[in-house]
Amino acid sequence: MLSDIREKTKDLDASRIALVVSATSLLVISVAAVSILPEDGFETSQTDKDSHSNHNHSHGGKDSGPEDNLKAGTAHAHALFFVEVNGSELNLSTREYQLQSPYVHLENGRSHTVHKHAENVTWRYFLNTIDISLEQSGSETCLKTIDTETCGNLTVSLNGNTDTVLEKEIQQGDNLAIVLEGPENATRKYMEKKLDTEFRRSNGNMISQTQNPGTQTFL
Repeated sequence: MLSDIREKTKDLDASRIALVVSATSLLVISVAAVSILPEDGFETSQTDKDSHSNHNHSHGGKDSGPEDNLKAGTAHAHALFFVEVNGSELNLSTREYQLQSPYVHLENGRSHTVHKHAENVTWRYFLNTIDISLEQSGSETCLKTIDTETCGNLTVSLNGNTDTVLEKEIQQGDNLAIVLEGPENATRKYMEKKLDTEFRRSNGNMISQTQNPGTQTFL
């Protein structure tokens, strides 16, 4: 009888030892697993890390390179601007073309009055701000806008001059016309147009522009 009790006691002690060993092993494994996790407790794969570190973050739309030489408030001038494609004037009154730069822009839903607020702003820079470009394609020139591209015979006239006009700085009273696939003298009608009275000079001083209440403008 006594021997049976001793045998059962040995079996019970062995079971307890096995249980303690098993629990200890689980604890060690758990501690090891936690130690390889990052501090936030979430595992990040090496692929994810590489993807994030190699990702090229780009904030902002238009190229800001030329803006290094521009400073808002150093100029205040107005000019006329027209774009005609296949006999129809391009509508630039939508928000995609309005107030796109603090240095030069269209505003108040007007398609043809350019507002310049910085020195050294060229016509090409202005076109870039509203995503209009002219590119040579063989014997034709392609005019690209935000959502269209049309190629053909192009004429660009600044105050009646057609020689490298886009590289010139915008001046008070300028008149730029871009005509694609129009008659030979298509730009002449635009050269005859004048700025509205509130945008003309008076005795050497700029006439104040009338502002509509609540209208967003750049100073």
